[in-house]
Amino acid sequence: MSSTQWTKRSREAEKLAEQAWQQLVSALESASDNTRDRVGSAAGEARHRARAAVDALAGRKNGPSWGLLAALTAAGILAGWLGALAARRAAAALGDVPTPGLPADEDTPVGLRA
Repeated sequence: MSSTQWTKRSREAEKLAEQAWQQLVSALESASDNTRDRVGSAAGEARHRARAAVDALAGRKNGPSWGLLAALTAAGILAGWLGALAARRAAAALGDVPTPGLPADEDTPVGLRA
């Protein structure tokens, strides 16, 4: 084999190796970006679970979820208010209880007047 053929083959091999290297680098960068996104979201969950496990092993109980507690309290107050309003309207429709804001009959005892 002559030296020109050797150099030509050597250059072709180097060119092929360079292309393969560039493709490998591109594939690794793409995989790294995808993995970083997945790992970033999973890492937060892993930290949360690890803290919960340590707390459980230490005998500590979970604290109350204050946001949920506040939301349920507000929902209870609203349900109570709506129930009281519905009961007043139903009683007024039946004529059993005077409705606040309306004049009371003279026969109604003073304690039951609005």
